[in-house]
Amino acid sequence: MKKIVHISIYVFVAAAIIALTAFSGKSHRARLCPGVEINIDYGSREKATDILLVLNDVKQTISLNFDSLKGRPLSEINIEKLEKVLSEMHYSDKAEAFAEVNGKVHISLKQRRPVVRIYGMSGYSFYIDETGTIIPVRYGFPARVMIASGVIDDRFYKGENINIFDSSSDTIAGMELIRNIFRLATLVDNDKFLKKEITQINISGDGTITMIPLVGRHTIEMLSFDNMDRKLRKLKIFYKKGLRHSGWGKYRKINIEYKDQIVCTKI
Repeated sequence: MKKIVHISIYVFVAAAIIALTAFSGKSHRARLCPGVEINIDYGSREKATDILLVLNDVKQTISLNFDSLKGRPLSEINIEKLEKVLSEMHYSDKAEAFAEVNGKVHISLKQRRPVVRIYGMSGYSFYIDETGTIIPVRYGFPARVMIASGVIDDRFYKGENINIFDSSSDTIAGMELIRNIFRLATLVDNDKFLKKEITQINISGDGTITMIPLVGRHTIEMLSFDNMDRKLRKLKIFYKKGLRHSGWGKYRKINIEYKDQIVCTKI
């Protein structure tokens, strides 16, 4: 008899919890959204980036897709769709959203961080961010990143985000050069010393890669993108030890292509 009573109590309690949860969930979904809070992450201080993703863009995207979130029942706000739409914005790397118990919707976005700006032969210009995604230039909001110009095929670019390492990009003409430029720019971007020194890359018709430093009248040349990390380490050592004694204004050209040596052309 006691066993039956205990079982009955457990069943009653479980049913009450389920009913309360269902009621609470229904009540929450019926709650009106009192407002929206939007936060944008522009990166750490060590890798500070320029502002490309602005608050008004986020608000306009929400307005175009959902009219208005404020004043709407939570049951009519599709959080998954909201995250998807905001994640697909040109300069948005990631978007997350959730609703508080009181109905307020919180949105967090992370801005994409460009590492290089490409100027192609056809006159197009675009950024490549740190994930390898091509994103459009926002005119009036230039990001201070390395510039790559010269004989670069940019005819494929239509203004949409493209990841250069996606398999669908393999057949695009000139994509391998774009990938190599990105790899070189990333190596420079990740080195505090070289990032301050090298500001531009130029690709000539014969494939020569010329890097232009911020200080000095010389240029830095490579004949290929092979072993880029080794070549840049060698350049860094030469800058810190060689030019300290010979002076920054002595050379016109510094060739770092060859293994275990640097060939310098005097002015």
